[in-house]
Amino acid sequence: MKNIMLRATLGLFGLLLLSPGARAQVTTFDVTNPNAAEGAWKVVVTQTGDAFSVNVSATSTLAAPKPKSDADEVTVTIMDTANNVMAATNNGGGVVGNDPGPWTNIANGNTIDWKWFNSLFPPVFALDDGGSNHFLGDLTVSPSPGEISGYIDVTVYDSINGPWTETESLTPEASSLALLVPGLIPLGFMLRKRRARAPNSS
Repeated sequence: MKNIMLRATLGLFGLLLLSPGARAQVTTFDVTNPNAAEGAWKVVVTQTGDAFSVNVSATSTLAAPKPKSDADEVTVTIMDTANNVMAATNNGGGVVGNDPGPWTNIANGNTIDWKWFNSLFPPVFALDDGGSNHFLGDLTVSPSPGEISGYIDVTVYDSINGPWTETESLTPEASSLALLVPGLIPLGFMLRKRRARAPNSS
């Protein structure tokens, strides 16, 4: 009986470890210019619960060549599954690289907007089209009861080629069944062993 209780506890513990709230989801996509020859920016979104981390850098693939010029502004909007903008809070952001310069948050409702003011700082602080640095911004959404994040809209502003915008669906969480299976495996072994030990009633 003690073994049964122990294995049942281990199974439930496995379910808790695999709960969706503790899992980080990663969504990767390119923000392309209407003119494909102008290249694209690579975006990697890491979502943990209601917290989002957005990483933007110059791409370097045959399908999406590097942009032709630096960028100086990034905006991010999180939308629910019905495409309604979700309430969001900026948790900081800027360009990460050698001697990163400050990017200022612009008040823009629930669209989180970071901008590098080139009139105050040298060009080295812009988001480099050659990939020598990358933008990293953090935000948190505050969903209403029953509201679930479904889409992300990212705009990268290039002062020469204009804004580049892409809307992508966020990577869905694993289904409830998929989360239950790892936790139920120990219970399955327990029941199988118990049946194997049970004496024949005939």
